[in-house]
Amino acid sequence: MKTVYRMRNKHPVFYMAFCPAVIKWKYSSGWSVSLNLMLKRVSKMKVHQKDFSEALLTSIIETETAMKRLIERLLVKNKSAFAEKKLDIHGEFSIEGNDPFTPEYSSSVWIGVSEENGELIDLQTIKIWECHRAFLGLTTSKKIPGSTISGEYIDESVEDVEGELVEYLSDFLEEYPPSL
Repeated sequence: MKTVYRMRNKHPVFYMAFCPAVIKWKYSSGWSVSLNLMLKRVSKMKVHQKDFSEALLTSIIETETAMKRLIERLLVKNKSAFAEKKLDIHGEFSIEGNDPFTPEYSSSVWIGVSEENGELIDLQTIKIWECHRAFLGLTTSKKIPGSTISGEYIDESVEDVEGELVEYLSDFLEEYPPSL
């Protein structure tokens, strides 16, 4: 669900769109700024454009592939346990963009739990790699003179993430009231 507010002050009119995880400002001049509010326990490593390399690209692709397989394994392993409690477990690997070293590229995995009627109960999202352009510390979608490109790369091994997700799923199953 997205709520859009229009605000006017001395500066150009801008729009604020509120989502559960992101606040995005869209200025009348055409450029936008967004702020991600979803904080995770997974630590990130900031990588500047001058450090973009073939080795980093290979590492990103390998991590994305390993995370995709991890989510598939967790879904298969836990589907029956969640079905006993009349819950559905869903997960997916998602990519936005084509080239990992261009702004607006983002890769992540998510795993969610919903009731049989489809109502979402809980959702965990883990960003693997996100590349963005920033100007004066704020993320922007337009190329502004003086803006910089950087990325945030997951700073934990796939095994550490797997441990956290397994713990999350087992805790969720223990805490969720048993079905009648």
